[in-house]
Amino acid sequence: MFFLPLRSRAVCRSASVVSVNLRHADLTTAILRRTRCVQTDLRGARMVAADLRDADFTEADLREANLRKADAGGAVFHDADLRLADLRGSDLSAADLLRTRLTGALASERTRWPAGFDPVAAGVVLTDDLGPEPPPPLQPPGVTTQHPPLRSLP
Repeated sequence: MFFLPLRSRAVCRSASVVSVNLRHADLTTAILRRTRCVQTDLRGARMVAADLRDADFTEADLREANLRKADAGGAVFHDADLRLADLRGSDLSAADLLRTRLTGALASERTRWPAGFDPVAAGVVLTDDLGPEPPPPLQPPGVTTQHPPLRSLP
């Protein structure tokens, strides 16, 4: 079992978390550099300002994930599902988006895309950037968080 404590800065450099359920995980400011997240369920995960450089998200399910201001330079998203994800302010300029599903994903003028990539043709919704991210609220250990139901179906 793979466990990540809430509201902590997870560090998983060069780790392998293949086919793991991390639905609704709070990976805010996590360092997942060079981590293999192949076929991992990250639906509704919060990955705000996370370091995703050179990570492998092949066939990962990132529907409704919050990747605002994430650094995904060199990340691989082959056949990944990013529908309805929040990508505002993210750096995807060196990411590999081969067959990535992006319909309904949110992006802003600060989102950086690979050269020649057309986000509108991929179904991305352009919207305003939210500005600086507020710091995450501190919670005592052991408190469970109720999450709204995911809009995406399995």
